[in-house]
Amino acid sequence: MAIPENDFDFEFTTELEGDISKLREKAYHRMLKLAKGHNDIVGASFDLYREEHDHTPHLYEVRVVVYMKPNNLAVIERGPEPDDALNRALKVVERKVRNYREKLYAQYKRKARKFPKP
Repeated sequence: MAIPENDFDFEFTTELEGDISKLREKAYHRMLKLAKGHNDIVGASFDLYREEHDHTPHLYEVRVVVYMKPNNLAVIERGPEPDDALNRALKVVERKVRNYREKLYAQYKRKARKFPKP
């Protein structure tokens, strides 16, 4: 049974000024799409900020934690613009979740072959 949309915990924090609603919406909808039809993802947390150092004047970092069963998934990605960093982080999260699901499915198939039904 899949997690209902209203039970999906989502948090998006940033100290950036300006309109970040598009970034928040993009992250929220991509995570919902990834969780749709599955019960392993129960929420996600995004933290977007600008790294301010002398050697990195225009660098943004996104930290993502996906609340998954049985283990949570954490991703950190950087980019020259906030939307670049967010897109990179979302791609990595999607790839890791899909790989994890494939791995679990392969384990399930192996166990099913070992113990056939009578």
